[in-house]
Amino acid sequence: GVREWNLEKVQNLMNLGFDHDKLFSYLTEEVYTDKGIESPNDAIITLCDYISLQTQMNVPYVRYPKSLKLNHDLAVKNHNVIIDEEKKKKFQEFVSTDDYKDAEWNNDKYAIIAPTEARDLVKEGCTLNHCVKSYVDRLCDRETKIYFLRKVKEADKPYITVEVATSGVVVQARGFGDRWVNKEEAETLIQWGKHKHINTSLLNSRNAA
Repeated sequence: GVREWNLEKVQNLMNLGFDHDKLFSYLTEEVYTDKGIESPNDAIITLCDYISLQTQMNVPYVRYPKSLKLNHDLAVKNHNVIIDEEKKKKFQEFVSTDDYKDAEWNNDKYAIIAPTEARDLVKEGCTLNHCVKSYVDRLCDRETKIYFLRKVKEADKPYITVEVATSGVVVQARGFGDRWVNKEEAETLIQWGKHKHINTSLLNSRNAA
């Protein structure tokens, strides 16, 4: 069972709105499908650490993540992204260029926006469970571009992350947990591509079905 010295952690989670029975079932049964979690005691430590990391980064957390170890490890990686002053400057210089900003676009339901600072990319990754460290570095080196597909009514809420090669070709478009875009999202991106002369042929082929 959960060791006595962790009752304080259980109480802290309940104070955050966790249901006692569901939490107990999650810690003692569901997490055993997770590699790397050895016991309910490990599970509660990992869950509390994950919540703490997400809270420190001011991004929401999943209450009962399907893969606790994966969510925790991603949170650790994103929390450890060190963005020094030189990187901040390089990032902002690139994303504020006319060429980068000119690709922003919207219709009645969706908007494509560019990040304005490196922290935007970290928030995107933390909220959608992507690992963002390599992308911060690659944008600083102008090796790729990242855009955010958002719902117009929830423009501040991360939804879909889109990577566009410097050649102007969409190479991936993913939502929470690295899921590929659905048909409606792909059609929106294809519409964006037509307006902004961005090659979206990958979306045509992957979403043909």
